[in-house]
Amino acid sequence: MTSRINAIRTGAAAVALLSLAACSQSSDSASGGGDCAVGFANPTAQNTYTGAVVDAIKIKVEARGCTFTELDSKLDVSQQISDIQTFMTQGVDAIVVYPLDYASEKNILTKAADQGIAIFGDNADITAAGPGKPPAPLTGQLIDGHLDEEFVRARFDYLSSVLPGGAGEVVYIGTSIPVAPLDQEWELTQQVAKDYPNIDIVERVNNPTDDVAGATSPAAAALSKYPDLDAFISYNDPTAIGAAAAIKNAGKTGQVISIGCQLQPEGVAAVKDGTLKASWDFQPVSMGSDLADLIIADLDGQTADAEKVVKGGFTEYTSANIDQYVSIEDQLAQLKTAQ
Repeated sequence: MTSRINAIRTGAAAVALLSLAACSQSSDSASGGGDCAVGFANPTAQNTYTGAVVDAIKIKVEARGCTFTELDSKLDVSQQISDIQTFMTQGVDAIVVYPLDYASEKNILTKAADQGIAIFGDNADITAAGPGKPPAPLTGQLIDGHLDEEFVRARFDYLSSVLPGGAGEVVYIGTSIPVAPLDQEWELTQQVAKDYPNIDIVERVNNPTDDVAGATSPAAAALSKYPDLDAFISYNDPTAIGAAAAIKNAGKTGQVISIGCQLQPEGVAAVKDGTLKASWDFQPVSMGSDLADLIIADLDGQTADAEKVVKGGFTEYTSANIDQYVSIEDQLAQLKTAQ
């Protein structure tokens, strides 16, 4: 995950662009105004992918006349629980949360729901893939491609099409941060791998810091351990870019490939210049827009339209079609114009 690069966040309070290297800056934002309030408990505001979801929600709920506030937990579960408590104290109408650890946070979210606050999850309860109402305390939920078996199969299909003979050794790079949707993606990867016997997932290694730099060392170690390695698959683009750096440092460019997902802005550039061979767009602006529709339905008393799970889609991008991609900034601008 790398620094937020969008410039959508303007309003009553100034908003700082965030990165791990500058985490001493304020990471909270509030804007808009009216007779309703929505809070987003963000696991990490430096993430360009989650940031697009947040910005899409913000555009729509502010157009509805609500105040929107985002709090950044900086990948700290205790801080995220504290952020939820802050929203409860503020008496917001709805809380949106991408939980770092839903099991640990479910108790405080239940208390918030008992207080009359609507709770909307972003990959919160991974057992509830919809389309009906998710289990309490959630009112509604968004599920993205990490939990989609079709996406996992698409990556294996891609590897089968580009690796020599459709076969090879592959290392999966996850994160050591215990985020349930990402762990579930790993479980799906192991399950789907059984249907692709020529592709050998030899090991999972972890990115401890969830950024480009954090992926380089474990990828370098894997390249040393597996001299015949053919590919890395990663849980996001920054991690895949870190793996590509390790490939370059090892003098194995062209011999080992790296593929990502989420198609974050840095991933778009990496696919264009060949650093990454492929990435999958999880359409965060569309997902944020859909989640905002659930929130607004709840605010408007349209319970049946609020209590559901919405599932995001995905699109594969390679050098063959990356020029057709519409940037997150342009998608957000179009969404704002449509309000």
